[in-house]
Amino acid sequence: MTVANTYLPDPPDPVYYEGTLTAVYDGLTAFRRSGGAAGLTLVPDLAKTLPRPTAGGTTYTFTLRRGIRYSNGAPVRASDFRRGLQRQLSFGVGAGYYEGILGGSACIKHPKRCDLSAGIVTDDVTGRVTFRLVQADPDFLYKLGLLLAVPAPPGAPSHVIDRAPFLPGTGPYMISQVRPRKSFTLVRNPYFRQWSYAAQPAGYRLSSGTSRLKSQSAQESAVIAGQADLASLEEGDLQSLAIQYPARVFFFPKEGTNYASLNTRLPPFTNLKARQAVNYAIDRARILQLFHLAAGQATVTCQMLPPGFPGYQGYCPYTTGAGDGAWHGPDMEQARRLVRESGTRNMPVTVWSPDVRAGKAAGSYLVGLLDDLGYRARLHAVSLDQFFADISTLAARSRSVSERDGAPTTPPRGDSSAPF
Repeated sequence: MTVANTYLPDPPDPVYYEGTLTAVYDGLTAFRRSGGAAGLTLVPDLAKTLPRPTAGGTTYTFTLRRGIRYSNGAPVRASDFRRGLQRQLSFGVGAGYYEGILGGSACIKHPKRCDLSAGIVTDDVTGRVTFRLVQADPDFLYKLGLLLAVPAPPGAPSHVIDRAPFLPGTGPYMISQVRPRKSFTLVRNPYFRQWSYAAQPAGYRLSSGTSRLKSQSAQESAVIAGQADLASLEEGDLQSLAIQYPARVFFFPKEGTNYASLNTRLPPFTNLKARQAVNYAIDRARILQLFHLAAGQATVTCQMLPPGFPGYQGYCPYTTGAGDGAWHGPDMEQARRLVRESGTRNMPVTVWSPDVRAGKAAGSYLVGLLDDLGYRARLHAVSLDQFFADISTLAARSRSVSERDGAPTTPPRGDSSAPF
């Protein structure tokens, strides 16, 4: 099976959290392998059960399943989890998730001297792994379910792995070949056995390759021509594609939110009323049209949490009509009033967008909307790679960013965002 994709695991090391690697590596806990809201359920993975915290919520004790081996045949030991977390805290992208482990903060500050022996106590004979936290963390089991907290066998290098030999895993597949920026290939793990269908199903007895095709249109064309078997598309006229290939196009709900992110460090969006005005003015239904989303593919929202996500409750103050938690339409009168009260009229705003069809369309719409509110807006479209590379530095510049789902690692706070 060949998958056409925009991004490849680069580097192919679990400390860098790449979704493709979930079929290669496991942690103590996992999210149920299911679509929709069921996929947000936490289940035990390499651990037998999900433990209850003790010592005031600061201690978690796991017992490993027996007989699980890495793809190189070596048995999984309790001490491997301490080694894996030390790798993550020393040079991984998600170190902040685990700094609450006793000794975790010291590992981040002094990675070469990272020692979690006080925070992760292990017993290879009984298969017991005990985590000791500095303070209670009700999200800790969920953090362990991320791909960032996988075990590492003895001999695992204390640096990021970007070429063979790759870190062995416990999933149904293992990494066979990596061609940087070109392709990524998985083959069956001969030592895999299914211990939990919910956490890590056996999958198919085939090899799987992912080829990098940067544009969505190129991915679509590759599947149509039979050069690829699967592509995950978020851009383009998916409605027309579904009509043309009704038996080959499938829609799956994503637990995510698309939104426009406003730079709250420089005018005009340092002003609360200016930010609220954008929220009132955006025609969220128009955004769905611009992205050519088919019926049932997406819905409008006024908050960062998507429907079906734990803690979600319908909430939308930025709308016309009754306050029933739903969005009924833009309120331009209220938006213009807020802009006048903010004293920010005629200020310049630059809208950044990725240089893809739907992204540019949404960016152009936002430029027109901001002009209508009294600002002097212009569009700045850049390549997808540059867009994501620059997104982390935009907070220090006077820009308004039009952003696709998943760009920032953490959403803006308060009224600094305008969810679609």
